[in-house]
Amino acid sequence: MRLALIFGVFLWVFSIAHAADTVSQGSSQVAADDPPQLDCPQCGQWQISRARRAGFVGDVVKISPEEINIPNCGQFQYKLEKQSVSPRDGHSRIYRMSFLLVKKNDDILCKFSGDKELKMAIEISGHFREGGTASMGIREGDSTEDFFSAFAWNLDREWPGDAGSGFGSVSAMAISHANLYKVLSSEVEAAYGILRTQKSKPRNASFNLARFSAEAKNFCRIRESESGFGSWPYVWTLACLDERLSQKLDAFIEWQNCMDTKGSDLVRCKFPDEKFDRSPKEE
Repeated sequence: MRLALIFGVFLWVFSIAHAADTVSQGSSQVAADDPPQLDCPQCGQWQISRARRAGFVGDVVKISPEEINIPNCGQFQYKLEKQSVSPRDGHSRIYRMSFLLVKKNDDILCKFSGDKELKMAIEISGHFREGGTASMGIREGDSTEDFFSAFAWNLDREWPGDAGSGFGSVSAMAISHANLYKVLSSEVEAAYGILRTQKSKPRNASFNLARFSAEAKNFCRIRESESGFGSWPYVWTLACLDERLSQKLDAFIEWQNCMDTKGSDLVRCKFPDEKFDRSPKEE
């Protein structure tokens, strides 16, 4: 399991030779041998790996030259307010952009009033690729706090699992964990729906997903506290947690299959509980 989840740590050695002659691109001076600036740095599919509201993690923000679509937040038309581009010693320029938004609709995690101006700020750089990552936020009116804020990876340019770094691996695992949790949540809800249709219910049929996940995560955090350095202990914490969530997902699928094939026999079909594997880490 551990070998399957390792993304690897690579030693990156960079030798950057800057030409003496530079060319001007807008307000930025960029080395002559650098790749050209992105025509639409904000465009593409941005998968969220970190957000102010956890429900956004794993969602994909889609940005075209005319429209922004944020799942569970809303759809917006936009126009560029201001932009700057800075050179960077590394893998990407830094693109800073501000957009004026026109709301087409909002969604469950973003309820905007109709008479306040909406602005989106986005800072695009890259972990190892030009324009591969971005921090983005939306503010309403004169607010000093972002109503929506997230860090995301452009799926058309860079995937965090390919980075070979702890930072990239944490992002990849966070996305995987969010998707797994959402799937398990749906299966638990479906199981309770089946359970409520039964005339007799077992007394111990109880499963609280939030409590189970928090308890398992705390166990994994302690178990993996010395698993490497930097971001790696958290990578292994999420790997440990997702292994237990996956086992519980299998248990709920097996329970539903049992109910289908054995005539809803609650004696032979044991409803999953909140117990989980507490085995110590294998050295």
